Amino acid sequence: MEHRFTGRLRGTDRASAAYIEVPRYIMRALPWGRYVRVVARINDKVDLPATIMNVGYGPSFLVPPHALASCGADVNAAVSVAIRT
Repeated sequence: MEHRFTGRLRGTDRASAAYIEVPRYIMRALPWGRYVRVVARINDKVDLPATIMNVGYGPSFLVPPHALASCGADVNAAVSVAIRT
């Protein structure tokens, strides 16, 4: 199952990790449990494995600096995200 949304890379600079918040409606559609292992595709370029805690509302997942450079996005820019379980 794949979910697509537009998110914002929140962070302070390109040398440190940023994060993307997952919308609540997507979290409710993912399998319920304490942790969910997902793969997030950022800007249709970079696949990023992540573990998010599924508590029914939108937590966030980290985007390491090397993934920021690979997807070509700036910090605090909007990116397209596809999450699949």
